[in-house]
Amino acid sequence: MSKIIISYNPDDTKAASNRLNDYLVSRFGAGIVTLGVENLITSPANANAVIQNADSLVVMIGNKWAEIGAYHNPDDLNRVAIASALKLNKKVFPVLVSGATIPADLPSDISGLASLTGLPFTAQTVNEDANRIAEALIQAAMSVAPPPNKVPMEQPTFMGAVPTPNQPPVQTPFGAPPPYQQPPYNPNQAPSQYGMPPAYVPKPPKPPVEPTSIPMIPDVTRFVRPLFERFGTLPMLLAPSAVFFGIWFFFTSVTAPTRFGDSQALQAIFSALFLALALYVFFYLLSIAVPKLQLKTALVTIIGLPILTFFFILVDANFLFTAIYLIGCGGIVSFGYSQRNTILPGIEEPRLENQAAITLSLDISGLVSAMWMLWTYSGAIDAGNRNFAALVAGAMFGVAFAYVVYNALKDAKPQSAMPMQQPPPYNPPPPMQ
Repeated sequence: MSKIIISYNPDDTKAASNRLNDYLVSRFGAGIVTLGVENLITSPANANAVIQNADSLVVMIGNKWAEIGAYHNPDDLNRVAIASALKLNKKVFPVLVSGATIPADLPSDISGLASLTGLPFTAQTVNEDANRIAEALIQAAMSVAPPPNKVPMEQPTFMGAVPTPNQPPVQTPFGAPPPYQQPPYNPNQAPSQYGMPPAYVPKPPKPPVEPTSIPMIPDVTRFVRPLFERFGTLPMLLAPSAVFFGIWFFFTSVTAPTRFGDSQALQAIFSALFLALALYVFFYLLSIAVPKLQLKTALVTIIGLPILTFFFILVDANFLFTAIYLIGCGGIVSFGYSQRNTILPGIEEPRLENQAAITLSLDISGLVSAMWMLWTYSGAIDAGNRNFAALVAGAMFGVAFAYVVYNALKDAKPQSAMPMQQPPPYNPPPPMQ
């Protein structure tokens, strides 16, 4: 049961009460101090039982204390608590916030409050005032009147002296407090109007960002992750892939030749860079769905496919290299995620079995072949707009590419940590004869 109860009206002294509560909690513990009588007294009937177990009642009085009129209501819990404390001869401490005074025309059951000496609590001297109130509460608990004009204990900060690792806990007459429990965050809590925010009000929690070695922007990830939960993983992978790969193939087949003319080297560079961007966006999104992916493995695809595409554009008249390109695209993707790969070991990263890696390689090789054949066929028979055909071919490739890669990796078994090799036992040389 709380030993110190703070009675306050939220419409009058909310910010000041929060500040005083923070300070008293730092001195005595969260289980010793309770802010708000409504947290303990549920009805006037149980007020005496609650106040009987308390040592002191702190009454926060602001400039609007009398104007609000709540203390003229016999059923108001704050008035009931004050009346019960006076009736049971408990220690009552009026705290005068920002120069407020105790009204003289109080109801009869709480009229004894006017005969008590109020303790000031202002923003200009908040440290000294809070310390003075805490000392008065300690003296009251020890049944010793507080000495007049007591010099406040020196405090380096508002929250009290900074404890050291070997410093024993402060002993108070209230006993050992129970473990402090952080209050839940209330997003509807109004900001402080007393000059400083309450010390124990936490900031709104941010959604977690799963650990991954793919370079990520936390704010972008926190924005994208709720979309995964709302629309599903596959739509959030397929739609951006269709857009970026469609733009890539459209620029490769239409814009690059128009911009760079006969310079196949510039066309190849432009296409390779945009393909690398499209692949990075895809693996960025994939790492949200499969957080164990590692950048060094994804780079095999992000760098390997653009380089292969660069050389393909340079020598696209070579039939043999075209076949190598179509097969190599699938091989590059599956290379990084195959357990046969010992060059890029990873810890707990999804790795494909040999059969799954071969299947993924053939799938992607077939997708690349279908993309190029669709675009080439549209030009061979002069069917429709070739620009539109390139956009459609790239978008279809992006959707299929994202689908087969995600389905291959989502259920892949994680590769365990490589066992450390123990050094051979030491065999001392034979003694010299």
